[in-house]
Amino acid sequence: MNWFQSTIRSSLRAVVRMLCAPVVGLTSVEVFGAWEQMGRAARVADSNRIADLLLTSAGNWAVERGVVNAALAAPDLVDSSPLQEGSTGTEEVARNAAGLNAASRETGAAPNWIPDVARGLSRHTRELSRKFDVFIARVRAA
Repeated sequence: MNWFQSTIRSSLRAVVRMLCAPVVGLTSVEVFGAWEQMGRAARVADSNRIADLLLTSAGNWAVERGVVNAALAAPDLVDSSPLQEGSTGTEEVARNAAGLNAASRETGAAPNWIPDVARGLSRHTRELSRKFDVFIARVRAA
C-alpha cells in the first residue's frame, strides 16, 4: 500500500496552492509598500500645509512691516500727548493714516487700506493694553 496516493484532485490542489502562495506573498509586500508610501505622502502634505502657513505669515509680516515703516517715515511724528492724557489715540492714528493716504496718492500708489489697518492696529493695541493692565494688577496683588 502506497502511503502517498496521488490523485488528479490532490495534484490540482497542490498546483493551485503553489500558484497562489507567490500571489499572496507579492500582494502582502505591495500592501506594506503602499502603507509606507501613504505615510510619506501624509508627511509631505503636512510639510506643504506648514509651508503655506509660513508663507501666509511672511506676507502678513511684510504688510505689518510696510505699515510700520510708512508710519515711521511719515513727515510728522506722532504726538504722544493724547496717549498720556488717557485718550486711546485713535484720532491721531486716523489722522496719520489720512496723511499717508494723501502722500501715497501724490506718488500714484494710493493704498486705500491704510486707514483700515490703522483702525485694526489701534483696536488691537487697546485690547493688548487692557490685558497688560489686568496682568500688572494681578502681579501687584500677588
